[in-house]
Amino acid sequence: MMRFTVAIILMLVVGTPGYANSLEDTVATDTVKQKNKWRMIFSFDTRRSFIVSRNATIFGLKPGVELNKKHRFGIGLYSLSNPIILDDVRTPEFDTAAIRLEFGYGSIYYEYVLLNNKRWEFTVPFHLGGGTVKLSHRDSLGQFIPWREQGVMATELSVTGYYKVLRWFAVGGGVGYRAMVTRDEQTKRAFNAPIYIIKARLLVGEIYKMIFKKDKIDE
Repeated sequence: MMRFTVAIILMLVVGTPGYANSLEDTVATDTVKQKNKWRMIFSFDTRRSFIVSRNATIFGLKPGVELNKKHRFGIGLYSLSNPIILDDVRTPEFDTAAIRLEFGYGSIYYEYVLLNNKRWEFTVPFHLGGGTVKLSHRDSLGQFIPWREQGVMATELSVTGYYKVLRWFAVGGGVGYRAMVTRDEQTKRAFNAPIYIIKARLLVGEIYKMIFKKDKIDE
C-alpha cells in the first residue's frame, strides 16, 4: 500500500504540467545567465599608419562591452596626435602653399576574440566610422587659416595579439588596413593605408582584482 501511494504521488508531481514547465524554465534561465556574461571593457587604441604617404600616429580610445569573453562591441574615438604639415602644395587657389592637415573620426566596432588565455590574446577588430578632414593654409604672416573641410567614411580591419608577461602587464601589436568609403580617388590615395600597432598594455582590471580581490571590472 505504501509503495502504491508513493508511486501515485510521484506520477502526479512529475506529470503536473505546471511543475514540469517551472523546472524547465528554471534550468533554461540559469543556462542563459551562465552563457550571457557581459562586462565593461576599455582600452587605449593608439596605432601608427600612413596619411598622404607620411608616417602618422593616431591616438584612440575604445570603450565597449564584452559578451562571454568572445565578442566585443563598442565605439572608437580617434584623431591624429599631431597635424601633418605639407610644404609647397600646388592648389587652384594658390600657386604653392604650406597646408596643415587634421583628421579625426569616430567608429562603431565589433571584435572577435580568437584566443584568450592566461598568456595569450588574439583578436580580429573591425571598425566602421566617419569623421572630418580639415585643411588649413599658411598665409604670408605664417598663420594657418582654415581652408577646406570634408566629411569622410572609413572601414578598418586588423589582427592583434598580446603576450601577458605578467598577470597585469602585456606586450603585443597588430597589423591591418584602413580603406575609405568614397569614390574620390584623391581621398583614397591620401588615406587608404596599412596600420600597425606596437604597444604595451597595463591590465588595470587585474591590478584591481589583485588588490581588492573583486572581479567587477576589466582594463
